[in-house]
Amino acid sequence: MQDVDALKRSLDQTREYADTIVESAREPILVLNSKMQVTAANPAFYRVFNVTAEETEGRLIYELGKGQWNLQMLRKLLEEIIPQNSRVDDFDVNYEFPGIGLRAMRLNARRVELQPGHLFVLLTIEDVTQKRGEGAA
Repeated sequence: MQDVDALKRSLDQTREYADTIVESAREPILVLNSKMQVTAANPAFYRVFNVTAEETEGRLIYELGKGQWNLQMLRKLLEEIIPQNSRVDDFDVNYEFPGIGLRAMRLNARRVELQPGHLFVLLTIEDVTQKRGEGAA
């Protein structure tokens, strides 16, 4: 019985460690389940996109905001991550986001499995609007 308790403590510590990293990240981060529903978002996501947990959690990523994440190519890439253990690197989205204006966002996503059989997608969103403007000058 001690081995099971130790394993449970280890899993709980791992989850707490991961939660702390997500919470403290400066970039917006979404945690998606296998159905692409948002299970969590970090404070940076809520601040940058000027939304609440009630407007975000439990919803499909494609339903967020005004549908800015509902792009056919992004859907394909995200929905391949869990079954194929693939990843998304530097996927760019240019969109007029409600309340923040025209932005260039760069997305990266990875499959994560903290507990056996519990897969999710960690999606980071970087605002590269300023970087693009500097490169174009």
